[in-house]
Amino acid sequence: MSFFIDFLVIFLTFVVGLYSYYQYAFSYWRKKGVPYPEPSIPFGNWCCKSDEYIGFKIKKRYDEFKTKGHKHVGFYFFTSPSYVPIHPDYVKRILATDYRCFADRGFYYNEKHDPLSAHLFHLENERWKKVRAKLTPSFSSAKIKLMFPSLLGVARQLQTAVDDYFVKRTPIDCKEMFACFTTDVIGSCAFGVDCNSFENPNNDFRRYGKRITGTLTKANTLGSIIALANKSLARFLNVTVTPSEMTKFFVGLVKDTIEYREKNNVTAKDFMQLLIVQKCNEDPSERFTVEEMAAHTFIFFFAGFETSSSTMTFCLYELARHPSLQDKVREEINAVLAKHDGHVTYDAEFLETLDYKVPGTDVTINKGTSVMVPVLGLHYDAEYYPNPHCFDPERFSEESKKTRHSFTYLPFGAGPKSCLVSIVFYAAFKHAFGFWDRANVPCIKASFPFGTSENPFSRREYIGFRIKRRYDQFKASGHKHGGLYFFACPVYLPVYVDYIKNIMAKDFRYFTDRGVYCNEKIDPLTANLFFLAGDRWKTIRTKLTPAFTSSKVKTMFPILVQCGRHLERAMKEICTKDVEFEAKQISSCYTIDVIGSCAFCLDINSFTNPENEFVKQGEMYFRDTLSDYSKLKSLW
Repeated sequence: MSFFIDFLVIFLTFVVGLYSYYQYAFSYWRKKGVPYPEPSIPFGNWCCKSDEYIGFKIKKRYDEFKTKGHKHVGFYFFTSPSYVPIHPDYVKRILATDYRCFADRGFYYNEKHDPLSAHLFHLENERWKKVRAKLTPSFSSAKIKLMFPSLLGVARQLQTAVDDYFVKRTPIDCKEMFACFTTDVIGSCAFGVDCNSFENPNNDFRRYGKRITGTLTKANTLGSIIALANKSLARFLNVTVTPSEMTKFFVGLVKDTIEYREKNNVTAKDFMQLLIVQKCNEDPSERFTVEEMAAHTFIFFFAGFETSSSTMTFCLYELARHPSLQDKVREEINAVLAKHDGHVTYDAEFLETLDYKVPGTDVTINKGTSVMVPVLGLHYDAEYYPNPHCFDPERFSEESKKTRHSFTYLPFGAGPKSCLVSIVFYAAFKHAFGFWDRANVPCIKASFPFGTSENPFSRREYIGFRIKRRYDQFKASGHKHGGLYFFACPVYLPVYVDYIKNIMAKDFRYFTDRGVYCNEKIDPLTANLFFLAGDRWKTIRTKLTPAFTSSKVKTMFPILVQCGRHLERAMKEICTKDVEFEAKQISSCYTIDVIGSCAFCLDINSFTNPENEFVKQGEMYFRDTLSDYSKLKSLW
């Protein structure tokens, strides 16, 4: 009996003590006079079971407290207080003006037991400052230009994949397509690995990319909760947030890459090579360990994979929904890229602070209090962006931007902790669009993302007229040639007749390929004489040429005469009935009969049987497949 009473006393003491601790912790914002939503035990203002994205949770609170006229609000994550600025001036001070007081993000990391967690996004204080100083030179314009060949190689793989989709007429999963593209870009630029996820969608990089953005194991989920709730406890327990298999893969990949390059004296123009150079620094304090290199390449992968692919996917989605705004959007993107360097966004940043007094108030934010910037709240605030849920590029015109606070738009972050990685992607387009300028060839100003081509998803003008407009434009300016861009790929347009003669006849050996996609294995009908390239074209052309000699063609005359009789009877019938006829349809039936007879030895007679397979397939192919394919391939 006494044991039961002792246990009950201990239990009640624990419960009362725990309750008292929560009540004391939950009094933090009340004592400081900062408005806050009522917290609950044990999660504070956060429910771990909720499927709602954290950015939308913060946005709800932002909207709630801004409606009440507050300039800031306090939250509790378990018992830890978190400060959320609402007024843009407060956001600006935290991210830029008074950045020195908010130097850390407050995330848990453990270099020994979870090496991939010790990357630039998680590091703190002097450790972050030193690593940032080491990595920043790696993202200078000169260093990034070294990666352009890798970027353009991946872009060509994307173009080939898109060509393949349109040839096959299959639906495109844009999210998956862009995920493959960003995976290949990061694999190539960060690790020097040719992933080619379009042909090998189950490669290791794609698998781990899906795992990064997928569901964590129960152990890793529990570790993440502990790490967010109490960093000190997480360090005491040696919590690992990164799955061990993922750590083993990235650390092993870095080790193997270093060993191979050092053993074979190989250098590459990628991020890994820049880290290897830093690893061999004469000053021991400036060197990177293998684990540090793995962590920094991992965050390169993590930061650029999902963010970039999702952004590109939503970009296409909005363009598809608002075709009338596409031209205006391209112009605005060009203006933004010309004025600003791009950075990857993070919807919420946790910043560990020094003691800081909020300007214009009596509130002091104590050291150890996290700060969450309500990015979604600011971006969807009707005060700054009227009708925020509507797609309206005009809100980013120079005139509109002047009317609102500069810190109400934070997709790329702000201040010294902006991400370094995404500049690589924008720099690639900037460099690519300068190709003809560097070659001293007159060119039309390129527009992001389609270059000088029209929107590939519009059907407003036939390709021949587009080319003619560019021809007239260059010739009227007195130029003998011009440069165009299909997306980021440069295309040469001869205007002077002698230049055309040189390309098509005199110097033909330099221009043997049409540059059109073909795949004999997967899409055998594309492997025809018009699409083939190099020696394969030469061999087939040599084989087929004898079939078109005068003597061989003469043997087909009886067949042609028979098709002519079908045409004659059809015309007589039309004249007898005295009805209107479609000349294009009559001509199509005749040419189908000629081709069917001469090529396949079939008496089709499309005039009496207009629904035969040849007619249907011909109409479908030239109306859809070739039309769309040519629009994407040559939109000038």
